[in-house]
Amino acid sequence: MRHRNEAGVVAIVMTLAISTFLLGIAALAVDLGQAYLRQNDLQSLADRLALAGAKGLPTIGEPEGALDQVTTMLNAVCARKEAPEDLCPAPSAAAWTDGNPANGEITFFKDGDSDGLVSRADAVSNLSTPSQALRVVLPPSTVQFGLAGAIGFSSAQIRKSATARIGTPLGSGLLPFALTPDDLIAGRFCVVDTDQVHIATPRTATSATPGSPRLTLNSSFPEGLPLAGARAMFSITPSGFWWPVWNASFRLRTPDGTEQPLHSERVGWNSYRVSLPPGTAGSRVEVWATGRLSPSSSSSFTTNIIHLSYSGTPPVADPPSDDACDQPSAGRGFLRLGTTLEQSIRSGPLATGFLGLLNPGSSGGFSDALTNGFLKPAGNQPGRLIGDTGHGTLSVNGYSVDATSLFDSAHLLDPQYAGSTGQSLRALLGQGRAAQPGNRGWITAAAVRSHRLAVLPVVDPASADDENGLSVTSFRYVWIDGDSPNRGLLWKDGRLVGFQGYVIDPGYLPAVVSGSGTVGPFLGSDMPKEAVLMPDLAGSRG
Repeated sequence: MRHRNEAGVVAIVMTLAISTFLLGIAALAVDLGQAYLRQNDLQSLADRLALAGAKGLPTIGEPEGALDQVTTMLNAVCARKEAPEDLCPAPSAAAWTDGNPANGEITFFKDGDSDGLVSRADAVSNLSTPSQALRVVLPPSTVQFGLAGAIGFSSAQIRKSATARIGTPLGSGLLPFALTPDDLIAGRFCVVDTDQVHIATPRTATSATPGSPRLTLNSSFPEGLPLAGARAMFSITPSGFWWPVWNASFRLRTPDGTEQPLHSERVGWNSYRVSLPPGTAGSRVEVWATGRLSPSSSSSFTTNIIHLSYSGTPPVADPPSDDACDQPSAGRGFLRLGTTLEQSIRSGPLATGFLGLLNPGSSGGFSDALTNGFLKPAGNQPGRLIGDTGHGTLSVNGYSVDATSLFDSAHLLDPQYAGSTGQSLRALLGQGRAAQPGNRGWITAAAVRSHRLAVLPVVDPASADDENGLSVTSFRYVWIDGDSPNRGLLWKDGRLVGFQGYVIDPGYLPAVVSGSGTVGPFLGSDMPKEAVLMPDLAGSRG
């Protein structure tokens, strides 16, 4: 009987012990679940604050800069009770730059080599320094445990952080070619294989020296020259792409044979601003330039003649062609970017440092690189123009390419400029017109997801040397397209030998873009920007 009573007592004790243990485990699970949810909430908050601050970069303490953006987001989440109580009421984000992580901390970083990557070594100490990334460390948040306190777990401290940066939406990436200031003025560009296509030497007209530089009118006068006169942009393109003429003088001749010099000023590598005099309604004048090819050369040149009309009659150039592919600058060569030309065309390198120009006269394999890079896949990478970005595809010489048209799509243009009125944008780009404040957002953010949008560096031809290559002065978007059924692709005897398109001033795009396919390094304040999260620097070394 005694043994039976003892067994009963043991059973009761064991039951109570197991119940207490299970209750403790359950309490711990509940409290740890609470801590887990708090941890997720804090990580989400850190991400939101980092992205908000990045939207204010590259400025930090300026109005609407990064600190203002973080403060605004903090106030908003506290007002909506979306932040832990120990973070509210929200302090000014400036209080998080005191070097004390116990009360929260924001650190800023400069992407000195423009590769889109930052490390602790890139941290800036002066808040007036333009920065491309920031790291937000939240103050520690305490989770008080309930039942778990009975087994020795009274609370837990949680600290979360996030890192975000700004970058430039790249469309289909960076193309391994370079634009010049003259391309920006012209508004159109062309790249051709000089081994496959004969680039015309400047055509001659009355008074032209055979083989002399070609004179091109870059300004547009749809109604003819104003009767009061005008200032017009011209370019003088020599037969060698990178060598400018030494000096140039412009002259004008009226129908009665009277000649006069014109005032001009050099504004670019081969670009000139010329003052045209008043004229009479319906009259025609001729403009040309003379000069020397180099300071050491005694030979002089005379360009072709440009015929212009006053009073509403559209000007007619001689010869009547503004085809960018018929200019010596079309044989621009390509850039050494640390990978093959084919791969650079296909995927777009992100390197923005050293750029070396190859000899434009000996491109060897250029046509094959264009064909493969634009139109053929390699592994899991399609050709640059392969695919459908929501506007269908078209067949070009047996290849299926993206059919997106910038000037006819209500999706890519603000509705008031889509359809037939999109031709006004085509005209502005074709004239090299820089965007005005009212043009901001004419091209929507959706354009940066098209295969036809790419980024090209603008170089200073005067900086060319064998050791250092070319200096990059800025970056521009280009839209690969043309008026022919081949949509910007140039073919000869079934071979792709070049491509052409429009130079797009970044001011036609929104200042801030989100959701683009590729975000590269930050390429300058004049380019649209996008804020993106990046791997947090908590575990980085430096």
